[in-house]
Amino acid sequence: MKKLCILFLVAGVGVALAQSSEDIQSRAIWINAGGSLIGSGYIGTPQLTGGSPNDLKLTGGAMFTVRFDLAQGDHIGHEFQYLNSRMQVQYTYEPGAPQQGGAINQGEYNFLGYINKREAKVRVFGTVGAGLVHFARPSDSGIGCESQNCTVASQPVTTAGNNKFEFNYGGGAKFRITPRYGFRLDVRQYVNSKPWNLPQSPGGMLRMTEVSAGFGISF
Repeated sequence: MKKLCILFLVAGVGVALAQSSEDIQSRAIWINAGGSLIGSGYIGTPQLTGGSPNDLKLTGGAMFTVRFDLAQGDHIGHEFQYLNSRMQVQYTYEPGAPQQGGAINQGEYNFLGYINKREAKVRVFGTVGAGLVHFARPSDSGIGCESQNCTVASQPVTTAGNNKFEFNYGGGAKFRITPRYGFRLDVRQYVNSKPWNLPQSPGGMLRMTEVSAGFGISF
């Protein structure tokens, strides 16, 4: 799935480069770094019997993104992006238990609407988009449960990672440093169903908020 997310970004870049300069007025590649905050992070229990919906909780971590932007006219843009972020699994039913790390990989398309014209030094924008997200399993396939009353003892597929469709929305600002180089700030929220289909999953949606900054080059 990680390869598919990267392929999604590469395909978007290929389509953009195939357009004539009259169709696409500006192209830019951005590298962002920041962090993610996960809300509604309770995902269920690894225990086959007993346990509670709040046994396991996902929390966010560092985030890295690559974005390819296309500007059409003064107020419309398109963006293809790949995101990799770290997550932690907390075991609330075992006080003092160590957290386990995993990764979230995403391939996205976003529509951008700009308030300011292209020649402005600061361009504020709003965005909506959708894509694919893959939750890679925690580094310990046992998810911290050492007894035989564990989901992974009978159903290891539940920790092999899950693929989900998601949508996102947010906004940000781009700052023109020189005609070719720029700086940007982004705040977005990504919404999808909860991963791994664990017993007693509380349902609802998982909400991950991105806060990041990056540098880019236009060509």
